[in-house]
Amino acid sequence: MQLAIKRLNMPHSQCVASALSLLLTCMYTGKDVDRLIGINFDAAETDEEMMSLRDAAFVSLEKVTFLLDRMRKSFASDAKIIAAVVPLLLEDFVDTTQAMNKMVSEVLTSHQPHPVILAVIMAQAFDTLRRRGLLNEIRDWVILSLGSFIQRSPVERAIWSLSCLFVSASNNVWVHSLFPYLLGRLDCLEKHDKSVLLVSALDFWTTQNLLPEQHGIFREAFQLHAPKSELYGQLLEQLSSHQPLRL
Repeated sequence: MQLAIKRLNMPHSQCVASALSLLLTCMYTGKDVDRLIGINFDAAETDEEMMSLRDAAFVSLEKVTFLLDRMRKSFASDAKIIAAVVPLLLEDFVDTTQAMNKMVSEVLTSHQPHPVILAVIMAQAFDTLRRRGLLNEIRDWVILSLGSFIQRSPVERAIWSLSCLFVSASNNVWVHSLFPYLLGRLDCLEKHDKSVLLVSALDFWTTQNLLPEQHGIFREAFQLHAPKSELYGQLLEQLSSHQPLRL
């Protein structure tokens, strides 16, 4: 394990794939692998077992954190190699709450040089929750992180990030299919980019079974930042009228 981490810390691009393979082998053949894959703290029968499981899960989270830090220091080619395994590790070794905390905080990091790659990881994390039937968790995480996404700057980055968030969270196959388009639209703000935000945000508003207080949080977040972009004002009007939107 230490050899894998040491090699991943090396700046040479050719070391990344082999070192990552070694790290994965160590993680998936370790003594705690049977307990950690699909981790469920509720399955612990004693306090001692719970503590042991939490300690092992913390170590796994540290490894994922290390990989995300390594991505920030990497060229795009190496970052893509690492990004290919991060969603799998989050799914297999990290508690859902910790995984989403880590993922959302990384997406929102201002000094992240690979925002498109992180958006892909976020979408894959939501896909994992969707496969598990954890639709309410997706909804709750979007609401929880909404204010932080809107606060991003410049406003073009905020609108792109919000579109990625809503499209990734959508259960509508047509809205979800917009994600590949977004990957090539970082910091763009043309007519179609604005339409994607309006369509995906209204889809979230109308189809995610928001609780009354979540409707309030959603509306207030955009009201607070409406002066930054007329697009937010347009969205608020659509929320009030529930008019159907088309690309």
